[in-house]
Amino acid sequence: MLNNASNLLLDLEYVERDVAPCFPPSIDAVQVFVTSYNSALEVQVGKYRSGTVSDVLDQTANLVMRLYLDGIQDQIHTWVTNIYNRDEEAVVGPSGELHSTRPNDIMNILSSQITIAQEWLSGGLLARVVLTCLTALMDQLKARALRFASTLTTTTDIEALCSFINDTDVLQVNSGL
Repeated sequence: MLNNASNLLLDLEYVERDVAPCFPPSIDAVQVFVTSYNSALEVQVGKYRSGTVSDVLDQTANLVMRLYLDGIQDQIHTWVTNIYNRDEEAVVGPSGELHSTRPNDIMNILSSQITIAQEWLSGGLLARVVLTCLTALMDQLKARALRFASTLTTTTDIEALCSFINDTDVLQVNSGL
């Protein structure tokens, strides 16, 4: 608030020093500036008067949270898509199952998003971040399953199929779904 008042005083000094001399004496440039400023201020104050301050703050907070969650979802979609699009050979696990490092990489992405949120949020807001992460993961898994199912008619790569199934199982276990 004090910063805004200081800026207003600087603006008034600028108008008085540099702008007012450009107008004839019959036009009081400083008064025109003050009147314009007061009109704009009344409009802004009117917005707060028409609703309670908490309503305005709640609406703003919800908008910011929605933008944040949309950003998280977009990042997860991009990163998981990149992980699935990279070339990676299937690895034989300790029990002879075929899998890849993709599930661990994906879980690291989700964990980092949730860890960042835990530093700043709690309660319901943190739960919304976790839900967004899990929803983004489920969307990616559904898209990946559909893509994989569409290629089954043209390819019989049993290693890729086993790796996909085992990777999906690992993701399910790690995410608690």
